Amino acid sequence: AAEHGPAPPAAAPAARLDAPSPIPRPAPPVAFDDRPAAERVAILRQCGRDAYRRGDLSGAEVFFSRAVALAPDDPDLHANLGACALGGAVPRPNLALQRLGP
Repeated sequence: AAEHGPAPPAAAPAARLDAPSPIPRPAPPVAFDDRPAAERVAILRQCGRDAYRRGDLSGAEVFFSRAVALAPDDPDLHANLGACALGGAVPRPNLALQRLGP
């Protein structure tokens, strides 16, 4: 009898389609409006800053305005809105002063 070497390994059993995955699934994303208000303000503030740095002052103004609607007592948001009003091609100093409040 001729030697053929070791026997081939047995085939692995087929994976069941209904078996739980060994890789944990990420949590589904949370919709923006379902996040806590403080988190939404932080996101809008950062988006406003990013837009301002890119020179998109009208976009920054939209983000900061939405943030102010959620946190009307935040003086930094009002100052950011004032900066948007002063930094455009046509500065709007009266609007900037309104944003800063009394």
